[in-house]
Amino acid sequence: MDTVILAKDIILNGKLGKERPNDNQMIFGGTGSGKSMSILYPTLSHMKESSLIGTFAKEEVVLNAIAHFQNLGYKTHLWNLGKPKKGDKIPDPLSYVNSDADVQELAKQIVNGNEQYAKSTKTDPYWVEAAESLMTGLIYYVLMKEKNPSMKNVIDLFYQIQLTENGRAITSSIDSIVTRLKLEAPDAVATRKLKSFTMLPYVTATCVRDQLEKSIQNTFPISIQNAMSKEAYLDFEKFATERTAIFILTSPVRTAEYSFANLLFSLAIRHLMEFAETIEGNHLPRNVKLMFDDFSCGFPIKNFEKSISTFRAAGISCLMLCQSLSQLDATYGEANATVILDNCSSLVYLPGGMNQYTASYISRMMDLPMNDIMFMPMGNVIVFQTGHQPIIAQRYETLKDPNYQEMMSATMKKENKAIE
Repeated sequence: MDTVILAKDIILNGKLGKERPNDNQMIFGGTGSGKSMSILYPTLSHMKESSLIGTFAKEEVVLNAIAHFQNLGYKTHLWNLGKPKKGDKIPDPLSYVNSDADVQELAKQIVNGNEQYAKSTKTDPYWVEAAESLMTGLIYYVLMKEKNPSMKNVIDLFYQIQLTENGRAITSSIDSIVTRLKLEAPDAVATRKLKSFTMLPYVTATCVRDQLEKSIQNTFPISIQNAMSKEAYLDFEKFATERTAIFILTSPVRTAEYSFANLLFSLAIRHLMEFAETIEGNHLPRNVKLMFDDFSCGFPIKNFEKSISTFRAAGISCLMLCQSLSQLDATYGEANATVILDNCSSLVYLPGGMNQYTASYISRMMDLPMNDIMFMPMGNVIVFQTGHQPIIAQRYETLKDPNYQEMMSATMKKENKAIE
């Protein structure tokens, strides 16, 4: 099992099932508190056995990490969501649809990718359900009719929908499609879903279409649409067998990119869990580590609170960086956030933020006055571990770590080697 670094002299390595029930870590700390520098990056530099999929915000770290992992013999992939042309082609989500359940999950993830936005705009739940139904119908239609179906086909089909009022109902540009479907496959899901949309009143249909358009624009920016490719399909069975590292590079200022990133995480988790179920012992051939540079970014991973409870059995673990407990609650809901925390054997708090809700939570856990937590000097780290009393330690000295130094110089060494 690979090493996880929490603080100076607090390093996790093995003993899973003996001293800790799982290998999941939640890290709380405000912007600039050192979450990435003192925990994420050194942990990344010490990896040598597990396969990895993670989101990262700093291009310099990612490029050096890729060179470092390649030197270790890993297969690597760079999915640059901010600048797709500067990375590898991105897998098409439709390539991972193998069942009716997959279609429904994909449609839900797209429509509900930004629940925080839905709450803030007080979206009518009916519009969301109807948008899911319409997206489901579009996906099924593309799967039925296209020789090489892609998500781009689905999006293009959606934008063909133009509505005009016709008495009590609507006239839609997909009416001819529905008419053909009723003759060719009257009982098909695509027929039922698209037919139900064309029967909506004009105002309702317009609201549903607008709802779905916002979801599509949010999850699939044009740059990502152009970067998606069926040829970039990643076999998650091989990913969980061979040492593979996937780096998802996101922009800290363009947070909408996390919607697509978390769609990829949702697909990966589902397929890894399904693969584990086919193996004797239900454990993946190789451990898989999920890393989140910003876990509570406003875009939840579908069913994550359910999946995390079974990660250990499958050989999956996660390292989650989060600015505050209130941010986690806002993204996943208080009940689901509690479930996620319940499934973490380690919780780390880095002082420096001004979030009273998080400080209050930590003060109760530590049985210390809230002001002692709120105004604790930076450089300290509070570490909670299953079966241990909480510890106030010092931040890990990342810059002195030989593994980190080697990782961050990997690109330069690779370029010098090429010149030689």
